[in-house]
Amino acid sequence: MLLIMTVKADHSTAEVIEWLLHSNTEFVRLNGDVPISNMCIEVYENGSINMSLFGADNSYYLFDKISKFWYRRGDLTTFKPALMSNKRQALRILEEEWQVLKKFICFLLEERPHLGSLAKEENHNKLIDLVKAASAGLCIPQTLVTSKKESLQGFSNSITKAIKDIFLIHKINRIWAVETKQVEPNNLQILSNRVFPTLLQTEIMKSYELRVFFIAGEFYSMAIFSQSNTQTKVDFRNYDRKCH
Repeated sequence: MLLIMTVKADHSTAEVIEWLLHSNTEFVRLNGDVPISNMCIEVYENGSINMSLFGADNSYYLFDKISKFWYRRGDLTTFKPALMSNKRQALRILEEEWQVLKKFICFLLEERPHLGSLAKEENHNKLIDLVKAASAGLCIPQTLVTSKKESLQGFSNSITKAIKDIFLIHKINRIWAVETKQVEPNNLQILSNRVFPTLLQTEIMKSYELRVFFIAGEFYSMAIFSQSNTQTKVDFRNYDRKCH
């Protein structure tokens, strides 16, 4: 059986699942944004392993039934007890414990034939990618990471993005997404002289965006035509849901 790890709102996963249903392929879907509510891992003296995971949405996953693994996106999370604010150190320790467990679960899954890797995704580093791309002869944009306001102000015609990846800030009835944005000089004026290290890059006016995948010795490419819409021309993820 194929285990797919993704998130609830991922449209691409839904399209792949349609093909799996068409071909009568057995699969189970694990949504990384649904916490694991219960789990049991047994490692026997002979090295054999028995693992079961139960999601908060009543889903369940048995390790011995999984023969293949596809990591699409998302993370593995679990229930954390409610502790008083003065127990933050205990929460940090529990989070460290969970990280070790998560790495072990990923290790078990990726021992099977698999596509994608949560472990590699978590260790992914944009800055290392830039250096490797340049060393391979690819053109890269000029990039600045700085904690000085004056350096930010001196980097013209630029965009800013998260150093790791897009992230969400949740508040009651609202969600803010930190996406790729053009740097507005007026916004820099309100900053203090020293800020948290911030990434800026020279903005490249695109004709289209490419996504290139290398799977089983073959390259597969697709284009995203997002440049003609003012809402998506800087970051296609800033979806224009009114556009048809």
